[in-house]
Amino acid sequence: MMRRPDPGRRPRWRRRTLALAGIVLYAAVASGCAGPATSPQSRTPVVRVATVAGLPLSRAQLEAFTARTGIRVEVSTVPSDLRLASRVEDGRVRADIAIGLPAPNTSALGESRALLPYTSTASGDGAVDFAYVRSNRLTAYSYDFVCAVFDASRTDASAPTRLSDFVRSEYRGQLPLPEPRRSSAGLAFVLAANDQTAPEGGDAWKTYWADLAANDARLQPGADPAGAIASTPLRVLSPSRAGVPNAEVIGSTCTRRVHYAGIIAGSRHVNQAKRLIDALLAAPWQRTLPADGAFPVTTGVGIPARMRTLRQLWERNGENN
Repeated sequence: MMRRPDPGRRPRWRRRTLALAGIVLYAAVASGCAGPATSPQSRTPVVRVATVAGLPLSRAQLEAFTARTGIRVEVSTVPSDLRLASRVEDGRVRADIAIGLPAPNTSALGESRALLPYTSTASGDGAVDFAYVRSNRLTAYSYDFVCAVFDASRTDASAPTRLSDFVRSEYRGQLPLPEPRRSSAGLAFVLAANDQTAPEGGDAWKTYWADLAANDARLQPGADPAGAIASTPLRVLSPSRAGVPNAEVIGSTCTRRVHYAGIIAGSRHVNQAKRLIDALLAAPWQRTLPADGAFPVTTGVGIPARMRTLRQLWERNGENN
């Protein structure tokens, strides 16, 4: 069976073109930044973190980091990972480090001066395998999967097995879609749909989005990091983070979503930020991620059986379609 390329590894021009075009049609359903390379450094033992609401960031591990290093951690949050990426690229983040930067936005960030280069010595324990671009400005922290799920208890319709099934009349008005300009879950769905409907760069994806619109698919305006939380039989979300015990995951629709950490250009606490990135990749911190539905990037860290099943489903059906 032919291996479907990871959306993060397609040529940049094609990824951006398809994503932008997909977003334009997706929206119809409902109707680098230059910065200073270095700054004067402060010896104050503090590091300021900008992260995403809902992203796992263990308070106990933050306190342990402070106790071990003497570095105080100040955390601020933004509503969505896409907004965090936009603010970093525009130089509008008052922090030393951003945690939760999503793919595919990291392509631009990895090649801009919005972030400072840093390669953690702990990256070789697994994080390097999740590099979105060949950049030393981004460090993978965690990942999950965005999939379409089906809850048979909410309908008499049979379960769909692939993206193309969603345009069938039995699913009319039953597919809420996360807004791709506000939610990385929505953007991941755009990329997955474009991959599967036009794998060689054709125009079949245009017909797909038009057919979805005709079948009364609707955008959800919120930016919930877990995806589209609704009462319909079909939803697009992160099964491990949303908690959908009665829903069947449609494996062929799954896309891996990686979140990254990066040191902000202009930071006055670069050394402290580097030490925090090192700590994020250490096994004690990575072991806290599964409790919130996030997968660790460091090898050898265990995950619950339900998360192993989801990853195997992606490996069999999503990655290889």
